[in-house]
Amino acid sequence: MRRQGNGGNLTKSRVKHGSYDYIKVWYLMQNILDEDVAYIADIRLDEAERGKGYGRKILQFFEEEAKEKGYKVLGLNVFKDNPGALHLYKSEDYETAADSGGSMYMIKRI
Repeated sequence: MRRQGNGGNLTKSRVKHGSYDYIKVWYLMQNILDEDVAYIADIRLDEAERGKGYGRKILQFFEEEAKEKGYKVLGLNVFKDNPGALHLYKSEDYETAADSGGSMYMIKRI
């Protein structure tokens, strides 16, 4: 199975959301810490688009992509002052693996 390393390629994709809508995503899935861990470097949604299910769809998309590439774990960092993101990640079964004061490293076994 081919896995992207530290210099992976930026990928453009469309995530299906509903019957007719798509979310455009650009992503770089890296394995910077461990060959079984895919790290999500950044997820951003405009404030006006939050609460519509886009973030959840994007996380589910990353999970499927990571599984297809043979990863066992997804990891990401989140700032503690971002309650919406924290709620989303916890509701999608992400667990805190490390706490560095202002942010947390969270993982999900897939």
